[in-house]
Amino acid sequence: MVKTITVCLAVYNGMPYLRQQILSLQQQDDRDFRVLIQDDGSQDGSQEFLQEITGTDTRFHFGAHQGCHLGPAGNFLDLCRQGTGYIAPCDQDDIWAHDKLTVERKAMEQAEFEHPGTPVLVHSDLQVIDAEGNPLFPSMFKHQGWDFSAVRFEQLLVQNNVTGCTMLINEPLRQLISHAQADQLFMHDWFIAQTASAFGIICPVRQPLVSYRQHEHNQIGASEGGTLQRIFQAFSKWDRTKARLEWNYKEAKAFKAVHEDALSSQVQSTLDCFLEIEHMPKYRRAVALLRGGFLMQSTATRIGQLLLT
Repeated sequence: MVKTITVCLAVYNGMPYLRQQILSLQQQDDRDFRVLIQDDGSQDGSQEFLQEITGTDTRFHFGAHQGCHLGPAGNFLDLCRQGTGYIAPCDQDDIWAHDKLTVERKAMEQAEFEHPGTPVLVHSDLQVIDAEGNPLFPSMFKHQGWDFSAVRFEQLLVQNNVTGCTMLINEPLRQLISHAQADQLFMHDWFIAQTASAFGIICPVRQPLVSYRQHEHNQIGASEGGTLQRIFQAFSKWDRTKARLEWNYKEAKAFKAVHEDALSSQVQSTLDCFLEIEHMPKYRRAVALLRGGFLMQSTATRIGQLLLT
C-alpha cells in the first residue's frame, strides 16, 4: 500500500519567499501527499495568502493550532504529531526540486523493505542559493566538508549533516520524536538525526533535492568561505568557536533528556562517555575524542576540533 506523505510546513512571517516554496510543492511529481500548514501568528499577510491556497488546492490543509505562537521547534513538533504516513518537514523559504518526494519515497520504501519496523530517516544534499534565488554552492555537503557516510551516533554527537528541510521520516521514527517537548530541544533537526542513528538507520540521498535559501534571517545557515578560510576564522574568533563546540554538549544533553530511559546500553555508554569530556581538563579532551570516535567529518575540521576543543 502506498503511504501518503504529510508535508509539515511551519510558517511565521514568510511572505518574502513563501510563494516560491508553495509553488515548488504544487509542482511535485509525487501526487500522493498532503501539506499540513500551521502559521505561528504571522503579521505580514502570510495567513491570508495561505487561506487562498487552502481554498483552491485540496492538498493543502491548516493544522489544529493556528496562531498559537509555539516557536519553530514547537510548531514543527506539533505538526509532526498531527501528521500521518511519512513526514516531510518543510521550511517556508526554500525551494524543493520537482522530484524531491519521489526520490525520497523510493529510498524510504527500499529501506523499510530491508529493515521492517525500523525507524528510518531519509535525507538529501542541498544546493545553496542567495536571498534572490541565485546559486551560491551546488552542494551543501561539499561546501561544508560533510561526509554522507557519517551516520554513526558518535559522529552525530559532534557534527550534524542532516538538514531538516531535506528529511523524510517514517512512522516508527515519528513516534520516537513526537513525544519530545520543544523546551527540551536545542536544535530539532540535529535531535532527529541523533534519534534515527541511535534507534534506527539514516539513508542519505546524494543528490541536491532542496534549494536552501541563505539570507539574513536564517537561524543557522551554510558557512561562509572555504574550509581553510573557516579554520582560520575558528582560530581568530575563539569566543565564537568555543560557543559552537559547546553546542555539541547542549544538544547531547537535550537528546539525553528525551530518550535516556529508552536507550540501549551501548548508546547510553557512548553518550555518557561523550558528556564526560566536557568536564575533563583540556589536555585530556583531544585523546578522549579520538578514543571515542567523536570526530568531525573532514580532515580540516577534525584538526580544528582537536586543537581547539
